[in-house]
Amino acid sequence: MRGQYSTSEDSPRSPKWLQLGKAIKENQGGFTIDPDTLELKSGGYMTAISLDTEFRVNINQTDRKVGQDVRDYLIRTRQLLRERPDANLGGWVDTKTNELVLDISYNVPSLRDAIYLARRGNQQAVFDANNFVNISTEDGVRMLEEQGIALEPNEAMEALAQRNEQVARAPREAGEIRSKPRYRPSSFKDIVPYIDAREAGIMKFRQDTQTKIEEIFNAAPQDIDYEVAARMGMIKKGWYARAANILNQVFGDDADLFIGVLAATSPRQTVRENLNMALRVWDAWQKAGRPTDYKTIVGIAEPISALSSRYLNVARHLSGKDMSEDSRKVKSFYDNSGGNLYSVTLDTWMALFAGVRQDLFGTKSGYAAHAAKVRRVAKRMGLQPAEVQETVWSFFKTLVESSTGGVTPRELIFDLTDTDVYSTPEFYDLALQDTEIRQQLERYAGAGVLT
Repeated sequence: MRGQYSTSEDSPRSPKWLQLGKAIKENQGGFTIDPDTLELKSGGYMTAISLDTEFRVNINQTDRKVGQDVRDYLIRTRQLLRERPDANLGGWVDTKTNELVLDISYNVPSLRDAIYLARRGNQQAVFDANNFVNISTEDGVRMLEEQGIALEPNEAMEALAQRNEQVARAPREAGEIRSKPRYRPSSFKDIVPYIDAREAGIMKFRQDTQTKIEEIFNAAPQDIDYEVAARMGMIKKGWYARAANILNQVFGDDADLFIGVLAATSPRQTVRENLNMALRVWDAWQKAGRPTDYKTIVGIAEPISALSSRYLNVARHLSGKDMSEDSRKVKSFYDNSGGNLYSVTLDTWMALFAGVRQDLFGTKSGYAAHAAKVRRVAKRMGLQPAEVQETVWSFFKTLVESSTGGVTPRELIFDLTDTDVYSTPEFYDLALQDTEIRQQLERYAGAGVLT
């Protein structure tokens, strides 16, 4: 299908995005790319028609990151590419701002038609794909006048422009592309207001730490990427709030204790596996008389929870100690599940969305930078940070897990619905709809309490 890919290489880590980024940086004077093959095109004159689809990124990034930004742009413009088979990806480098300017462009046979469309759409230049040079719109008009060629209305070009404008408005109105957004690397001063006090408390912001946070923050997906994903997962807004409500219904005064066990047993598990294991540990601890001795609790939790990262944090929590300082995700999940929506839970799915290794979140700088990114997006959207994370997480997890039978995420994204995203499991749904889980919870809440 137009503007999509039919191989498993659609991952942002695929070598093809590295190669594409390299090719783009080698053709900074201008380029045209076929969105299906990702190959450079030549011949004719290329021009964009509407400012609605213009997007700018930092050209000083690595080859791979430039390629990944182009990939993300293709996703944002997927509907236009799908509906306009004559559309291509065009680009050039604005040397005044050092930005790569991406746009949807069209190939026309004559300079006159290209200049007509460019002037109509307030474009700065057209691209001569025969000689691989940019021609400013102003220079093009002057060249045509010198040759006695008038820029009279062209019925075919006018129809092309009108069709493009109608389709091009949709991504911008949906929030997927903003009119002439500009990339500006964030300084540590920009980032620090979004670093949580607890995160700041475990860090010494030396110059090298500040630089590291800046680098990680600026290498993360742009704010608009998180915002688009959050909007596509908005049907799941309230995931944590519903979890906190149901857990408080069931456990009452013990809710905080159980939520800690739930968070401690969460690493490397599905939502259902996590809740089931937490209930088993809780049951065993209750039957043992609710001991508070650390070693005794380790002996109870270890046979059930297996991983030391789980049972040691269970023991710390139930014995009244703080969880491990390195358990940033666990602590944030504990906060979120208890109703604190300012903390940000960063797990495997959030790492996949960001295109980073999960072990980056195991570092103080990595976790602080990516959590700050989510908080800044939340402020822009008027949401709580956890609401951005839960909606991005729900959308992206649904998208990836639904990509089976040879269907790639890029192909599936056109057909993904709110119903699909809503079906992604959460604690609230399991408590009400999963017979086994509900029966376990009702032993503590009593029949008829769960609503």
